[in-house]
Amino acid sequence: FGSIVDPAKEATKEGSGHCSKMHAIVKHLARHVPGKRWYVVTDDDTLLNVPRLLEVLASHDDREAVYVGERYGWAHRERLPGTNYITTGGGMAISGPALQQLNDCNHCTCTRPDSPDDMMLGSWFTSLEVTIVHETGFHQSEPHNYHPEVLRLSEPPVSFHRYNLQLPGSASEEERAKARRKNWRQWKELYFQEAGGSSSGG
Repeated sequence: FGSIVDPAKEATKEGSGHCSKMHAIVKHLARHVPGKRWYVVTDDDTLLNVPRLLEVLASHDDREAVYVGERYGWAHRERLPGTNYITTGGGMAISGPALQQLNDCNHCTCTRPDSPDDMMLGSWFTSLEVTIVHETGFHQSEPHNYHPEVLRLSEPPVSFHRYNLQLPGSASEEERAKARRKNWRQWKELYFQEAGGSSSGG
């Protein structure tokens, strides 16, 4: 994304809140990949159950301006409505009309280049009156951060986020990569299911 994003900065723990990167992604998709029914954006450490994702998207009208995922919120008070947003960590799906509205929006700009991307998207879509839909299958965190009964009684998982790595700081990158793959294989076996089927974890 050219000079908008500095890979040397974004690849470190000191990386920004990514608003400028998200803004660039939106512009890129609208310009170079137009006319799609849905656009799915996730973090690079998000595990997706693609068959289930497609089932969820098929249940929504992509002709409407809508974006879908795990809804969070901030600044909600008794006398203040606050703002809702979909977390990028859990993954989000933006309908074609919603992306087009965002691309055409003149006031939808980052307050700072490192503003939180998902919060800024929420404020932009709220101002555009794009429908924000909470889907319980999207998860901003790892499975162990949700009560087992919540996972059992919710819709089948679409996503989980991060790796749940519990390794010493001296662990090599090879050891970290091996642990990530192991955790993700376990999550897939326990929580993900084939479209229209049941998970192997029961």
